[in-house]
Amino acid sequence: MNILPINGRVAIIDDKIEQAHPLMQELSKRKIPFVYYDAKPENLPSKGNINDLRLIFLDLNLIDDAVHKVKEIYPLIYANIDALVAENNVAYILACWSRTDNEFIEIVSKLKEDLPKKKPIAEIMIPKLDYFEFNGARKADYSDQIDSLFKKITDLYAEHTTFSNLVEWENHIHNATSYTLSEALSVSDYEWDDNNADWILTKLGQAYAGKHFSDKNDKEKKIASYHALNKLLEESISEKIQKTENSLFITSKDEKSGFKEKLNEKLMFSATPSHFCEPGSFIFEKNDNLFKNILAFAATKIVPELESMLLKNELEERKIKDCFFKTKRKLIRETWDTFFLVVNPICDFAQKKTQLNRIVPGILINAQHMDLINSSSEAIYISPIFHYSRKEDNYFFILDFRFFSALSIKGDEADCKYRLKQEVLSEIISKLARHINRQGILFID
Repeated sequence: MNILPINGRVAIIDDKIEQAHPLMQELSKRKIPFVYYDAKPENLPSKGNINDLRLIFLDLNLIDDAVHKVKEIYPLIYANIDALVAENNVAYILACWSRTDNEFIEIVSKLKEDLPKKKPIAEIMIPKLDYFEFNGARKADYSDQIDSLFKKITDLYAEHTTFSNLVEWENHIHNATSYTLSEALSVSDYEWDDNNADWILTKLGQAYAGKHFSDKNDKEKKIASYHALNKLLEESISEKIQKTENSLFITSKDEKSGFKEKLNEKLMFSATPSHFCEPGSFIFEKNDNLFKNILAFAATKIVPELESMLLKNELEERKIKDCFFKTKRKLIRETWDTFFLVVNPICDFAQKKTQLNRIVPGILINAQHMDLINSSSEAIYISPIFHYSRKEDNYFFILDFRFFSALSIKGDEADCKYRLKQEVLSEIISKLARHINRQGILFID
């Protein structure tokens, strides 16, 4: 089973390309794409233009073939790793060509100390003299040694189960992309022809954008065709991941403080800016009377704090409740954000058919107040708690289906910095539909 990356996330750093050439040949035979760097600063990629790496082959001597002290060879190693590994690089394994164990251990330790956000999750030493003679020629058992090396690297991946699973998933995405393009081009019998390819992309764009496709500029047409390809890709990915070979999985039972809320934000919201008519957009709006009404309807749950107050004075129950909820709602309003959630059909947005924005009003509320929200009403949707980057705190939001309506909103009036992902929006629209279509019960008592 090959769990090494097949999407170009392998780098070779060696000052002498002729010495790196045997490794390049081995990677090529195994169909593992790679990038090569000769360690010269002028040939390194510009800052911010770095590919996320999963495996780095590094020659620890980037000066010449002579033996040097670590303090002499380390600066160039540091400069290359610093330049090629981004701070948000997910994870990578470092394979080092070295002459001695001590040299390898000292350099890797210094890298981890000096670049804590760019350190490898695992490292392996490759004794150079096991593979090459002093003159650079391959040893007689080179083939056996190189096979053994790749097995050791694969085993090292396997020791980090979740990392190897993520690399495998990336490989599935890579293969699914190729399969999707093949499927799209299969209507022309897989024979590339610019005219046929132009026709296919045009028809895909038209399928997504509808009759308004001809009114769009070239960039919008291209994006429309990409959206259509994405639909095909989703199916391809689902098919590919069912064929996964690695059956290992580590189930974590740890509680990571703050992780769940930050992950929820990634799962629920899109990071890309949204158009005010795009389904799922949050149009931030200030309409105190409307949102006060929604809050008064939703924030009515009897919590232990209120129960203890009522037990002490049963005669003043209504007055105590009113005072309690009034105080709590005032606290909520101090940190709330109010918005309209756009629930336009995706086809109306894509084909520019939207006349009025169909919206549901909602409130973003600090998570500390969640226990006050009454979840028994079908008219109220309550989201999971998530990290709200706009205020750098944990929040949730509620929607009130009773006020589902349509509004005319101009683009220059809309503040749309948040957008729900399609899966979350679909769940909300499904619940909205059930609320609208509820039958009620007709009977004589």
